Amino acid sequence: MKTVRGLVLGALIGALVMTMVPAAAAPQPNNPSGDGVQPTIIPHFGGDDCTDPMVDTEATHSLRIPSPASGNYTDGTVVVNLVVNSSQRTVDFSITTPGWVAFDVVVKGGTNSNHYDYLASAVGPQTSDTVLHSPPKGNRYDNLSHVTICYDEPPPLSISGTKFHDRDTDGVRDEVEEGLANWTITAFNENGGVAATAVTDTDGNYSMVLGSGTFVVCEELPDAEAPFDWQESAPSGNDDCAALGSNLAPAGHTVTLTNAAATGVNFGNHLAVVLGCGD
Repeated sequence: MKTVRGLVLGALIGALVMTMVPAAAAPQPNNPSGDGVQPTIIPHFGGDDCTDPMVDTEATHSLRIPSPASGNYTDGTVVVNLVVNSSQRTVDFSITTPGWVAFDVVVKGGTNSNHYDYLASAVGPQTSDTVLHSPPKGNRYDNLSHVTICYDEPPPLSISGTKFHDRDTDGVRDEVEEGLANWTITAFNENGGVAATAVTDTDGNYSMVLGSGTFVVCEELPDAEAPFDWQESAPSGNDDCAALGSNLAPAGHTVTLTNAAATGVNFGNHLAVVLGCGD
């Protein structure tokens, strides 16, 4: 009888202890930066992080900051301001010297580093970002060991897209709709001047290099053999190009370039029969 009571009492005590022990904290996720750049974890090879093969940066300059704290740092070319949140183990950076942007940032903590690849991201190279951190360690980020900024001059910006034969006139390129070669695509600046011009290749693709700014991208309508005429089906719903040239299709794309290239700036056209009353 005592044995049974002892077993019951032991089970009750065990259950009580289990309820008093707090559950383990959930692992800290490897969250993106304030600008939405998702870091990847890489092993630390030592030395200058910008030369590590897994960083594979295209930047030609680097500033390595050991034991980072809030303040300004310089390598003689740029000045970088850091704001370090010691309790959260995060860091904000800002390149305060004009004419330079960060292609990559490496944040080391413990045995590994977090690599923020701005050049490959949707936001492109940046002069600043917030809430960068080292890789997670349990339910927190690891202690900050050093921060390395891989920086360079801003890369050229571009606008690219495809000119396609919109045979079903729905404004969307289907798999069977071919690209159209030798069409002229022009980007106009905010003053209405020509900023860049490109001609579509055999697959209907084009690309033009520009600086930062806002541009209206238009297509020239070539002559077709009567009784056919080229009609624009994409884009539609605007007349941004109507006042920029009599040879242009009326609708265009308004594109703002800041740090990243603009892709998918496409145009669709189809042939339509033009009926006339005769001579």
